[in-house]
Amino acid sequence: MSQAPACDYCRHRKRRCDRETPRCSLCVIKNKECRYTEHMRWVFPDQSSMREETPDLESSSQRSSQPSGDVVEFPGVYFLDRDVFDKSGVTIPVAKFQLDQSILTTFDQASEISSRYFTWIHLWMPIVSKAKWKRITGPLARPNCDVKLLLFAMKVLLWTPPDQVALRNPRHQDYLLLKHHLSRAQDAGVLSLELLQTWILVTIYEYSHAIYPAAYVSIGVCFRYSLALGINKQRRNEMDTASTTSDATEERRRVWWSVVILDRMVSRSSDGPEPRSDDLLPVLDQAWDDGKIDHSGSCPVSAPSSTNMGMLARLAQSAFLLGRVYRWKNHPTGDVDFDRSEKHQLDRALRALLNLTYEEGAVFLMAICPQIALCFSALVLLHSDDPIPRSSLTSHDAISTVDGLYKASVQDDTTAAIQTLIFLRPIATESNANIQLFFRRQPWSIETSSPLLLHWTYLTAVTFLQINNCLRKVQGSSELDAAFLEHTKGFQKEAELGAESMKRKLSLLGKQWLAADTYLKMIEARETGMDD
Repeated sequence: MSQAPACDYCRHRKRRCDRETPRCSLCVIKNKECRYTEHMRWVFPDQSSMREETPDLESSSQRSSQPSGDVVEFPGVYFLDRDVFDKSGVTIPVAKFQLDQSILTTFDQASEISSRYFTWIHLWMPIVSKAKWKRITGPLARPNCDVKLLLFAMKVLLWTPPDQVALRNPRHQDYLLLKHHLSRAQDAGVLSLELLQTWILVTIYEYSHAIYPAAYVSIGVCFRYSLALGINKQRRNEMDTASTTSDATEERRRVWWSVVILDRMVSRSSDGPEPRSDDLLPVLDQAWDDGKIDHSGSCPVSAPSSTNMGMLARLAQSAFLLGRVYRWKNHPTGDVDFDRSEKHQLDRALRALLNLTYEEGAVFLMAICPQIALCFSALVLLHSDDPIPRSSLTSHDAISTVDGLYKASVQDDTTAAIQTLIFLRPIATESNANIQLFFRRQPWSIETSSPLLLHWTYLTAVTFLQINNCLRKVQGSSELDAAFLEHTKGFQKEAELGAESMKRKLSLLGKQWLAADTYLKMIEARETGMDD
């Protein structure tokens, strides 16, 4: 087959074109529309009828009942036979659609919104390139519809619930308007990284404010868009780094890992995106922000723990291990010895990552909380069904102490209760230590805390409740001596205080993320059930 022609922009300016699809590297750098119009027109529809974007001054309610007229024929061959599409040299048409006036006027606040976003959200979910964002939203930029929609999504995610209870509704007008335009973008045939980033921010918003089933559906859309864009290809031999800039390659990698992370938190199953062990991790976050990217040292997700990794890379490793725990729990092989060995390997890997994460936090003053949240969630899930949980997490000295305090004649359920306490105590203790850092507002304040902390805080509270319930069953047993019963009272008091500290943490998180209110109600329901 003859070499595909250069795109219109490169051909007219006699510039070298790498013929990358959907946009060549030069068009990406220059933020230009990339078209290939001289080849294989029989495969792709004519793009000459695409409408230019115009401000829409009608209200959303008036327009919703009328055809938008923005739809372009997306080349079906892109999905039906990707090999034909890739060899054709033809790009995806740049679809445009009408935006509501309130979204258009939001662009006047681009500087303010961007500043707040990159000094807050970007710290714990760095998926938008700062360098590219400055370029495509600058004073001389002519941003496409998807860029304007991404800015509006940033505004929605930055929303802080007001103090008035009547106004604390996360399904407010801006959110509903954003979801309406995402549907319109899909109908118009928009397929771009910026649109996927918009969906990711929407998913974070819905998860953080417990908007279901929308959050569950949205993460599925993110996954499908990721596959459609091909950003799930993160092996070295699958990536064409010669035809894309380092910044663009890194941004796509970060977007892919954010989808994996969010899927683990939202769907809580092993049925979503499954990274491979040799998928590459993001580089150091500060290096990316500073434009000092060195992909030669990129590590695969299965690499041994190292301090030379950034926060998002650590978070990606935690999500990878959490996914393996879900798969181990939901899809056992049936080989008891193999499953037991896999469990012990996961246990060791999670503990090693936790220890290193704390070390990283001390050395680099990074935001360590999100990856710790995922690690602890994985540990609780890994050992949730242990009948008599003795594992590598359990301190040998602690077991010896307790073993000396109760008699061999104690009933099996009492034995299990005491051993459950000893097993779960390291998790609860380390979680409680982290909340003390939280209360001292180091390294996080309530305004910068990641919503990924929500589920972990809830699980830790439940852990304390389970410990307290187990110890309450022990009290009054005629088969235990007075010394042991007195010893368990201290554990019970510790569990009660631990549960209260976790509830306080959820209350603080609830000032920004309304899903905390749902978690608090779930804790209350568990407490009521235990009392019954």
